[in-house]
Amino acid sequence: MADKKIDIGFDNNRRVINIEGQREGPILDQEISIKLRPRLIIKSLLILAFLLIIFFAGRWSIDAPDFSLPDLHVSGILSTTTKANTNTTSKTEVKVEAAKPIETKTVNQTPTAAVAAKTEEPAAPAKVEAVNTSTSATTESTSTADGTDFSGKYTKVALSIGNVKFDWKSSWGKITQLEYTIKNNEDGTIHPDHVNMIVEGYTDENAKKVVPLPNSAKKILPNQALSSAVNIPTGFAYSESTAGRLDSVNINFILFDSKNQMMTSYSKEYNIGGTPTPANSS
Repeated sequence: MADKKIDIGFDNNRRVINIEGQREGPILDQEISIKLRPRLIIKSLLILAFLLIIFFAGRWSIDAPDFSLPDLHVSGILSTTTKANTNTTSKTEVKVEAAKPIETKTVNQTPTAAVAAKTEEPAAPAKVEAVNTSTSATTESTSTADGTDFSGKYTKVALSIGNVKFDWKSSWGKITQLEYTIKNNEDGTIHPDHVNMIVEGYTDENAKKVVPLPNSAKKILPNQALSSAVNIPTGFAYSESTAGRLDSVNINFILFDSKNQMMTSYSKEYNIGGTPTPANSS
């Protein structure tokens, strides 16, 4: 087998491979000659150095290393790794140290809150006493001027209905006004509100007539009597066919307070037929 000689070199910036046949044999046993030009090697190294400078300049512009100019011989990768490790350690230490003040504040706030609570406890009775004193003063002034309001079951309130005014319409009539007297024999002030009027023959619940009292009659002091007249809203129409004989019609009156509690009642037979009774103007 003939041997072959292979020469590799560069000519005018082009790689040239010269193969000379000497003897035959395996490729791995052949001789290879490589020719290099120093100018080309230096040029390639300068290009590589320029690219490395651009690469590290870009990294330093984002995260500039903390070292002086004489220390520039330190590898950029090693310095960056060291700085990253230092930052990680410092951040970890900051987190651990920041947790301590939180625990200290929590411990300090507990006794402070307890002391504040103990300090405020004596103030509560003082406020209550002030409120009670004010309430007592108001109650005493009301009791002296107007008497206290009565509470409980009414047993000493009297009601009387003197005249029942009506208009006669030849075959039927309409009750228009009541003349009443309310006497308060209770130990406190009473507050009448309205009178329910029930006419004989009109037993249906809807036939019950509610007569509101004027504001002047809604407050009666102890041992005081009040007499007045009140108009019946829209009146109450009746006829002999329902009420029976109109010269003696029983009418029941029930007095209620502002809480709709029954106070007393009054019942009487009235003559509401024939000549009408003129109503008082009020």
